[in-house]
Order: sequence, then C-alpha cells, then structure tokens
Amino acid sequence: MPAVDITRHRHEINLSNLAISKIQKCAFDELIDSRLGYNSDEEVKRTTTSVAELAFQCLQQDKEIRPSMENVLQQLKIIQGGESMENLSNLAISKIQKCAVDELIDSRLGYNSDEEVKRMTTSVAELAFQCWQQDKETRPSMENVLQQLKTIQGGESLENLEEVHDDNKRSKSTLPPPSPPYCEEAGLLKNIRLPPSPVSVTAKWATSVSTTPNESV
Repeated sequence: MPAVDITRHRHEINLSNLAISKIQKCAFDELIDSRLGYNSDEEVKRTTTSVAELAFQCLQQDKEIRPSMENVLQQLKIIQGGESMENLSNLAISKIQKCAVDELIDSRLGYNSDEEVKRMTTSVAELAFQCWQQDKETRPSMENVLQQLKTIQGGESLENLEEVHDDNKRSKSTLPPPSPPYCEEAGLLKNIRLPPSPVSVTAKWATSVSTTPNESV
C-alpha cells in the first residue's frame, strides 16, 4: 500500500489517518500483515501494539506533548527488551525506580541546571503519582489537586503543605515519604500500585486524537 493513495476516502488518504480510523473502530489487526502472526504470536502482538502506541504519541499535533527523539529511543529500547510499553506512565515509573527521572525531561527545559525547574517538575511528578493510585480512597480529590498545583506554582514544594483543620478533623495531603539523599525521586514509589493502561490500540480511542502526518517527531 502506498504512503499516499488519493483514490481512497479522504480520512484514509495516508497511512497515519487510516491507522487511526482502524483503531477507533477496534480493527487494529486489519493493519497488520497476517504473515507476521499478530493474532497467533503473543510476542509479535506485544511488540506491534507497543510500537503503535508510541507512533500515535508521535503523531500528536501539538509539538509540546509529542515525545522527544531521546524519549522515543528510550521507549523503543524498553519494547525491544521485552517490557510492555503501554503508556508513558510505565516508562516514568521505570525511570524513577532507577533514579533516572532526568532522562524523562527534555534537556532544553533545564532540569539539571535550573533549581526552580527541578523543584516544579519533581513536585508535579509527586502529585501525578498520587493521582495514579488504584485505591480511590488514597487518591487526592480534584479540589486537593488544584490546591497543590497552586502551591507548586506559588513556589512551595509538596512537602511544605500546611495541615488543614476542619471540624476538629485533621486532613493532610497524601505525600510520599522524604526522599533519601542519594535519589530525590526514590521515595515517590512507596505504596504505588500501577493501574491498568488507560490507553490501548486494541480499544476505542478518543476522537479528539490529532495527527500531523507531514511533521517529524
């Protein structure tokens, strides 16, 4: 099939649009050459699915949310190594476990050279991991998330949030334990359980996914 086929429907005029159309219809397997064994070989299915998810991250129209080439390379290495790369959250947790959260950050942001960037990035990451808890009782409410984001924006780290007293009931934001000196991010993972992937190429995708077929990552 050519990369561009003007005889097809306008939504399928190029391979990227055709792929998104098939995924939205839960027909991803129709894109795969049957000789590859997508439906019979679990390893082929895992690898193909992971690469497809990475490809669709790269097709986001907003360049600010597309992964960098460095990030793409890291994800491809993970896929090649046999790990499931269903979404960026798995990559993030993997990097934090290895005390390598800086590898997730675009070097142009100045994570390693600007203390304010490092503070805000680390604080937002801590908040994000709180929101990923499987047990809804331990996840912060939207009101709490908003309060913490305002605190971060105002120049405070999450560790400095003050205790809130309401009707003699003590409530405090759910925070990770203090980070050990050898790795600022290591403390984020305590008691964290990974939720199922919210995005999959084998399930329906939101119709708001935008593509930019002619742009590079």
